[in-house]
Amino acid sequence: MDGNHNRNIERKQESPEQTGVSDRISHETVGSLTSASQKQILADMSGNTKTASEHLPSLTIVDTGKLDTWRLSEQAAGVFNKTDKNNDQRLDLSELTAAVANPGYTGKDAQLIAALYTDRTAIEAMVKDGGSGMSLADIKAVENKASMEDVTGMLRWFNHEAKNKPYTKDELEQVIGRSDTDPNNRNGLRYLKDNFHQIAGADGAVDKEDIRRFAENTPLDGGSLHIRNTIATTYESEVKSSSLLFGKGDQLKNIVPEAVKQGDGVGDCYFMSAVAAVAGQRPEDIQNMIKANDDGSFTVTFPGTRDEPITVERPTSAEMGLYAKGTEHGIWPAVLEKAHGQYMDQHFWRRNFRQVAGGNTVQESADGAESQFSLGNGLELMTGHAVDNDVYNMDFGAWKVPTFMNGVDGARTKLQEAMQEDRAVLARFEGHVAAVRAFDANGADGGTLTIYDQDNTQSDISLKEFLKKAHSFSYEQRPVKNDIMH
Repeated sequence: MDGNHNRNIERKQESPEQTGVSDRISHETVGSLTSASQKQILADMSGNTKTASEHLPSLTIVDTGKLDTWRLSEQAAGVFNKTDKNNDQRLDLSELTAAVANPGYTGKDAQLIAALYTDRTAIEAMVKDGGSGMSLADIKAVENKASMEDVTGMLRWFNHEAKNKPYTKDELEQVIGRSDTDPNNRNGLRYLKDNFHQIAGADGAVDKEDIRRFAENTPLDGGSLHIRNTIATTYESEVKSSSLLFGKGDQLKNIVPEAVKQGDGVGDCYFMSAVAAVAGQRPEDIQNMIKANDDGSFTVTFPGTRDEPITVERPTSAEMGLYAKGTEHGIWPAVLEKAHGQYMDQHFWRRNFRQVAGGNTVQESADGAESQFSLGNGLELMTGHAVDNDVYNMDFGAWKVPTFMNGVDGARTKLQEAMQEDRAVLARFEGHVAAVRAFDANGADGGTLTIYDQDNTQSDISLKEFLKKAHSFSYEQRPVKNDIMH
């Protein structure tokens, strides 16, 4: 199950919502916009705001505390010398990697570093100056490319509030400062004001046609959208995260599947789904896995490798923007993911063949390390018990070949027994792995599966419907009672 990395980068925009698994199996939400879709959005904006918004990934804009995409170079200038260790006036991969792991980068600095790291290839492709790494001039060039979200925000405002009246820069400043201005519009209006001289017509004012012309002459690719998304997810993770390992209050009440939010930076759904599944069945197991040390680090003892305790530093703000998120439930999922990455990094045979040399960051050493021949390895590590895999459809590229597994009746019996015995179960579909949260054997069409995905969605689907396109189930095998790790 190794196609999850790029798949996540394209589909996840950190907007918790209820999404049916049956829809997820047959469709993917693409979060990058081609030049063709950009023109379609601009055309739609002429008179149909609702249609245009459907082309855009969902993203909540926060006015304060979040780095504006058009101020990347200003923020970068403040940390450039600190980050540029070899003083060559360019930030290369090794320097950005070190910055991601550095706890000294917080707030907007962490948002910047996470965005530059995750989109470094896209930035180099956008700039095309032939150099490796990126300079301050390169970062400035990137910020000058309008985000499609800002462009549509400006057009939407002119369509419905400004009635296409031309506005001078001073008039825009007044609108931005009004208390009744919608925060979502305000973000786009700020971009308009800051880039006024590039957008304004010969009359010294801006109207809808000026904005449309500017957008059509400002090519947009997926890189700029990823920059915006990474900034937003890093900000949200930092401000929403409890600084405590297991959050405030009752620790066990904070060890829940909903705390597990997988990031876009690494394809480790095979492991994060196991974390969510164990959290849903036996939270005390996770509580006992992690020890907080006096120096601020954490030692994790996975049940599957009890003779190999792993000590990791506290996940940084940038790491929790790129990888597993911090939430109000604490940072324990991010700690487990970091420890898992280090576990994979210690021996090359544990890793995906494309990561044989290890990842750039600790977490990336775990990228895509489950295959058709190693199903359930994350669940084995998290539980210390063997895993029983039932495969229903073998994946061969675009082809799916049904197996001779017992169908609905056999799966119904095994799911019912596993849930009754508090055993963790994983479900695979379309190259992705998620946790089985519950199973109602009395539901229609073989019973009702409740599946928790690590993008913070939970969905119900009939077993019969799920098995039509599902790859497999993985069942933890063990007598649960009186076998909690101490």
